[in-house]
Amino acid sequence: KYPSIRYKFLIFCFLFFVTSRIYNGISIGIKNLEGNIYINTTLLYLFEAISYIVSALLMNSKLGRKITIISMYSISAVCLITNEIFQFKNPIITLIINLIFRFFLSGAYTCYYTYTLENYPTPIRTLAFGLNSSCGNFGGLLIPMIIEWVKPRVMLVCYAGLCIVDAILVMFLKETVGLPMEETIEEIEKMKGNTLIPKGVDISNGGETI
Repeated sequence: KYPSIRYKFLIFCFLFFVTSRIYNGISIGIKNLEGNIYINTTLLYLFEAISYIVSALLMNSKLGRKITIISMYSISAVCLITNEIFQFKNPIITLIINLIFRFFLSGAYTCYYTYTLENYPTPIRTLAFGLNSSCGNFGGLLIPMIIEWVKPRVMLVCYAGLCIVDAILVMFLKETVGLPMEETIEEIEKMKGNTLIPKGVDISNGGETI
């Protein structure tokens, strides 16, 4: 009904779906890393826990939400591309690249839990966020089946490409740090010069159909 909200909703659905898909795919791929799987898993989740704190600090700094998320996606893509180009044989280097990748991807995912809510007006905020989050669960559901059909190297290239696409999509969203959240849908439409108000809706009457 409201294009200004619809495009945000679709972008966040895609972001959650893709990020969850990549996250779960990399988690399953831990078994392919050389060395002790328990130590590797512990290190990956340790870096992930640290990324929660770092991402929270960065997105509330002068960088803001958008630059933080875009930077984290970009670095994640660089890690995957670097690993694919050089095909490192040293297991320690491979593990380090995976740790860096996990750190920044988890950081971007963490930012969404604040950034997504800030992009919706109060009446639909929790519902829209719940639906966006559900897309993430759907992505995690598909990845085990996809991994069985696609070669690991092809998957990593796809992950890098999707990280770049995600970074580009975030550029189309607004920066929300330090700004009050909209309380009504009408506030968002007024900011667009009232050009996106559906025909037959009078915002002066609280959005009632006329």
